[in-house]
Amino acid sequence: MATASADPEKRAEPSIERGREAFRSYCSSCHGIRGGGDGPLAEVLKTPPADLTQLKNKNGGEFPKAKTEKIIDGRDPSFTRVHGVTDMPVWGERLSLEVSGSAGKKEDHVRRRIGFIVRYLESIQAPAPATAPAPTK
Repeated sequence: MATASADPEKRAEPSIERGREAFRSYCSSCHGIRGGGDGPLAEVLKTPPADLTQLKNKNGGEFPKAKTEKIIDGRDPSFTRVHGVTDMPVWGERLSLEVSGSAGKKEDHVRRRIGFIVRYLESIQAPAPATAPAPTK
């Protein structure tokens, strides 16, 4: 009888695995292999990369899926100017160059690839920090 692996990387669902692969290809040089903001290029960047394992904790316990998709995509100049992510590559443009065909086909590819990365990022969120017990009187 086969048993499930205790290693989450070995039992991840396909979309998370595809997201992990895309993250390692596109994001880990800056954000680090585990998303902590400690990639090999981090020290040479003007703005330190975000610790992507803390997105949920920094957003009141909710993973900011739509915001994360927009930041990764980077093609919405009004959003990126407001949120200050100009140092990051515009992945929406770069990903669209990976396929040939119609604009719709390219956009589907971009949405799918970014969706995989976002699903992976959601899967690596750190647990909420423990709260200190209230002092007793």
